[in-house]
Amino acid sequence: MTLFTIDESLCARDGLCARECPVSCIDWEKGGLPAENERTASRCIDCGHCMAVCPKGALQLTTFGNPARAYSRKDLPSPEQAELLLASRRSVREYRDDPVDRDTLTRLLDISEYAPSGHNARVVDWSVADSREKVEAVCESVVEWMDIEVKAKSEKSRKYFLPGLLRAWRRGNDLISRGAPALAVCHAPDAGATPLEDAVIALTYLELAAHSHGLGACWGGLINFACEGHAPLRDMLGVPEGSTVHGVLMIGRPKVRYSAVPPRHPAGIHWL
Repeated sequence: MTLFTIDESLCARDGLCARECPVSCIDWEKGGLPAENERTASRCIDCGHCMAVCPKGALQLTTFGNPARAYSRKDLPSPEQAELLLASRRSVREYRDDPVDRDTLTRLLDISEYAPSGHNARVVDWSVADSREKVEAVCESVVEWMDIEVKAKSEKSRKYFLPGLLRAWRRGNDLISRGAPALAVCHAPDAGATPLEDAVIALTYLELAAHSHGLGACWGGLINFACEGHAPLRDMLGVPEGSTVHGVLMIGRPKVRYSAVPPRHPAGIHWL
């Protein structure tokens, strides 16, 4: 299959695509059109650098059905706006009952595909509960796991305070999912180059994207712990054999409105 196509009428013949290709898939001679390097073309990681750097939109990777989306510096948020988005993110533990529609969740998860990934492999996959009923079904499976651990008086039971969490659930106090109307569970194949790092960064992208849409999120550690040791929960979530759950986000509309950014201590820095 041809690696890319070139619109000769648009191409500036500047060689930017060849210079930016991180795996040297593109050949270029001054004044000419870029060409596929037959020896290295199989190394292409579909990063899209060649498309992103082309100021004319002349190059199209055949693996993608759509052209690159052009933008300019003025389209980007200012440093102050970006800093406010990052600093105003909160771990939300109280949610309104409003559901989060599937289209919005899909849009947010699609944005997470732009997260950095080792060798641009983008190996992470998601299991999503998009209704309160589905979230509660996940919680019930977590409760099963907690009950097993508590009865066995396991180290996990002590470490994660499972007896108290179990009592709270049975009293109607959901400390597992905090009443969230949606859950996103991130898993990745163990055989990947950097599966844990890829998953954590993708989850972080998802959390910030949710914040930009007026949604709140919080990392669901207890659900993550249950996935480690409860096969029925992994089966419910559709986690493939040979993959590990690396993080869970509860997602929903915050019940309270945050109006200020609290201070933080200065970063710990060792200057070389």
